[in-house]
Amino acid sequence: MSPKRKELVFLAVLVAASILLWYTVSAFLMRHVFSELSWPLVSLISITFVFIVSWALVIVLVESTAFVVLVWACASYVGVIWFRDPVFLAAASLLFVFGIVGYFRAKRAIQISFGGGLLRPLRKSLPLTVTFMTLAFSASYYLATAAVPVDLASMLPESFVENTIAYSAPAIKKLFPNFNASGTVRDFVLGQIRKESVKLSREQELIVLEGSIKQMRKELGFAIRPDDSYTRLLYLTGISIMEKQASDYKKYFPMVYAAGLFFSLRFLAWPFYMFAIASCVLILRILHRFGIIEMRVIPASILAYSLS
Repeated sequence: MSPKRKELVFLAVLVAASILLWYTVSAFLMRHVFSELSWPLVSLISITFVFIVSWALVIVLVESTAFVVLVWACASYVGVIWFRDPVFLAAASLLFVFGIVGYFRAKRAIQISFGGGLLRPLRKSLPLTVTFMTLAFSASYYLATAAVPVDLASMLPESFVENTIAYSAPAIKKLFPNFNASGTVRDFVLGQIRKESVKLSREQELIVLEGSIKQMRKELGFAIRPDDSYTRLLYLTGISIMEKQASDYKKYFPMVYAAGLFFSLRFLAWPFYMFAIASCVLILRILHRFGIIEMRVIPASILAYSLS
């Protein structure tokens, strides 16, 4: 196979990886499992890694600048198929521009490096690429979260509150000796009735219980049942209060989430792209071992100042 055809193979792998990447991002966000460590997340991390390594191999091996620019444009903008919004288009444009800037920086570093070292040249490119990829991921996440109502209950799961209260029960009992995390709404209402030393028949207690719960539903603004625990009552009350307090700021939540995601991913980017560089070097050695690529010497002129 001629060198030009081999270049086309690497470029095709990059395009295929980019299509699969943005399809995976779209499917992942639409399933709303971004916070869950599950197989979709593993798939997303894996295909992102393949995409970065493919781009690194293209930087090193493909000589045709025109082909690289064209293919990188496809890789940067293909996500617009799933995220048709100016916000994502702007992020994709930044990814394209700084990806090409990184490409030329890496190519220049390769030409002046000695011994065929790739660590320094790829560090001129991949950090830029990964930074603006995280920006594109954050833009897609922003669009996905902005399209659905903010659900505080999903942000603060009931199980988390239950475990927190159970863990804090000894301290709570010091302040409220009669507190019982496993107690129910029925226990609470009937306990209040009995505290007033009012003797009621079983039927009368049930009538008062039903009336009290109806009143609580009206005042709290959500449905409760006699068998609901204290913990659930506290949880629903807290969510209701937060919903009322945050109603004026909900429109800003997707932007805050996206910014948090960007800085989190950027913080984790360093080991990611360093591992990608190491994998790229390993793949190049394997390809060289099997004669698919070769090492060649590039003559270079070094300029230095001296006394005349």
